[in-house]
Amino acid sequence: MNGTSCQNVTVDLSESSLRLTSNKHLLVVLVILSCLIAAFTVGANILIIVGVLLSRRARRQQVLVSSGISSNTKLIMASFAFGHLIMGGVCMPFAIIQMVSNGAWYFGPDLCVARTYLESLMEIIGVYHVISMSVDTYIAVCQPMKYRVLTSRYAYAMLGFCWLPPATLFAAPLILGGYRNGKEDMYKK
Repeated sequence: MNGTSCQNVTVDLSESSLRLTSNKHLLVVLVILSCLIAAFTVGANILIIVGVLLSRRARRQQVLVSSGISSNTKLIMASFAFGHLIMGGVCMPFAIIQMVSNGAWYFGPDLCVARTYLESLMEIIGVYHVISMSVDTYIAVCQPMKYRVLTSRYAYAMLGFCWLPPATLFAAPLILGGYRNGKEDMYKK
């Protein structure tokens, strides 16, 4: 069994075991900082999503809103913020609880699998969003006349590129039990 397995969800909490820190004050500081980072992550990404939704609503009502950012870019940014919202609101609290308990996982193997899957998926989705924003910026800078005629279908296609391939690729190990068994155990005969 390897260290990434979700079947081995407890660790040795004796004094001789490897801990994040044995200094209780440092652990409290780390937990407080981690909670602040998680809260900031959730709050900032909610603000981004609300800002994008309000600017789209104002545009539909013919209110002049000029931020210099195209609506396609705003959709990609909102999707990117949604992925980070999931990380900050779902994955980070579990990581903080695990840090407080010095590495022990108390939520069972199924939730361990779900957390591992979700963390990995959100990281790759973030990379795909960065690629999409780079392509969007490249087209806007290098081919501005072409960029002006791109419709929202272009943005939705980019969002499909950001979410569907990673979800499809990460579903295979989930179905095959790779997150539960660890990659070394998956290939044993």
